[in-house]
Formats: sequence, C-alpha cells, structure tokens
Amino acid sequence: MDTSKKIKEYLIHIRTEDCLKMNGSLNSFFSFILKPAIGLSNNQNNLSIKLSTAELPYSFYTVNDYNNSFNIIENGVPRLITITKGSYDIFEFRDLIKSLLGVNFTVSVSINTGKMTIINSTLTTIGLNFISDAFKLLGFSNITYSATGIIGLSSPNVMSLFSITGIYLKSNLSGSSIYNTRLNNNTSSILQLIQIEADPFNMINYRSTTDAFITILNINNIDQLTFRLTDQEDNLIDFNGVDFEFTLKVFEISPIITPIQTIPQIENSTTPSTTPSDLPQLNNSYQPFEIEPINKIIENQRLQNILNRIKNIK
Repeated sequence: MDTSKKIKEYLIHIRTEDCLKMNGSLNSFFSFILKPAIGLSNNQNNLSIKLSTAELPYSFYTVNDYNNSFNIIENGVPRLITITKGSYDIFEFRDLIKSLLGVNFTVSVSINTGKMTIINSTLTTIGLNFISDAFKLLGFSNITYSATGIIGLSSPNVMSLFSITGIYLKSNLSGSSIYNTRLNNNTSSILQLIQIEADPFNMINYRSTTDAFITILNINNIDQLTFRLTDQEDNLIDFNGVDFEFTLKVFEISPIITPIQTIPQIENSTTPSTTPSDLPQLNNSYQPFEIEPINKIIENQRLQNILNRIKNIK
C-alpha cells in the first residue's frame, strides 16, 4: 500500500560535456552545481530520486586498464605481457594472446568448454602470475600457476570476456534504501544498475517504466550533484572520450496520515439493566417425557394395518 503522496516533481537533464570532470579526462566521474537548488516546501516531507532515462555509449572495451597485464613465467623467469586494449570475441582474443606470448607458444581454446590451454614444448616449465584482473579473461584464478612446458597450462574456468557486466550509476544523493554486498554495512551509493543490452559500439538505452521504487534521500535540499559510473568491481568506466546524457526525476513526497477510527461509546444511562432479577426464571416443575424408539413406532403401525385389513374382510 502506498503510504506517501507526490507533492512536487522535478526533471534534471544531465550532459556530461557540461559537467566538471573529477578524474582527469574520464567522463564517468563528474560534478555540477544545481541552480536554483531543489528544497522542501515542508520539513515534514522528504525528497526522493530515481533515474528516468539514460543514453550511454557502448564505447568501453573488454580489455581495459584494470585487466590488461599478467606475467608469463618461462623456466622460472617472469616476463610481463601487456594485452592491447580493445574488444574481442573469444577467437580474436586467443590469437592476440598467442601473438603476445611468441612463436614457441601454442594457445588453443575449446569450442565446447570455452577454456584456454597454453603450451610451450621448448621450455622445461611455464607458469602464470597475475598482476591485474586478466586472469578472468584467460579463465584462470588469481593465483600462481606452474607446469611442465610440454603439458602446459589449462584454465580451470571458462574465459570471461564480459569484463563489465553492468553499469552502476552512483551518486552523492543516494539514501539508505539501497544495499550492496560489497560493503561492510551494506548500504550503498548506487542509484541504478543499468543492464547492458546492446552490442559494442552501439547505444545502451535505459527507460524507467514505473515509479514503484524510488530512493528516499536523507537531505532537505539538492544543490550539488556528483556522479560516478562504475563496473561491478567499483572501477570507473572509460567511455573513451564519448559523452552521454541521462535524466533524473526528483519528487517531494508527503506521508499519508490515515486517521484512527474510534468506536463511539454507549452512555451508561442507555445501557439496559441486566440484573439477575430481570432475567427469566426457570420453572423446575416440569414433567419428563420419553421418546419411543423408532423401531417400536414402525412395529405398532404395521400391526394396526393388519387389524384394519381383518376388519374389512367380509
């Protein structure tokens, strides 16, 4: 049941190219001042916010600054491998890794399991050590691996080229109604998780279809807004210089107070007297009676019918 009523509604249209970037050239962390500020008309009310629309470019890469490096260990000696940033399918990525490792390496991917195998028969031992999230791309875990070169290394996990599974819009305005398992106290600054339902280098469109869930804010006015767009690991997303837009809805809501219904009291003067003397008295001089069993009644009726037939015989 809805326990609040919308008093006022505001729309805030945001273009990242108009905002102050807070982390170098990245446009996924920005801030701006709202003039005039949005405030409450009544201190008993609350401000709430929700994402209404968003048009985001799928211009970020599968391989980025957070997952583009690892060490290949050749006979105990590590060699740094830096993966070229970009977006790849599983076979393009396989070929890229093979070219980075060198001609003596064989890199294969099973089309049935999606797992990678790395072999170098010219080495006594080969190993892997990860200094970024590249282990997810290759299908390994974040530990050090070692094997004989001729047998090689096979990934225990499926290669994951979905390095960004969703876009998290986070704000300094978020209230205490959003929870996140990444945080110790669980409450989060997440305003909205935007699903990626587009192919690379296309537009990701978000449209809210309901006002059923809105975030209640813990402030009485909005004058400064800061936003961060991150991946599931809380890393800022690099949109590679492509700006974007989104729209917020802000509501001033008032709690609905339901009056308490009371049952009218009956005056004592109108309450009828029910003293024992007013109650009907039982008469104890009654005569008990018996109910004949049903089989006796039926038998008497049968005998009476027989007598009647005898009388009628002429």
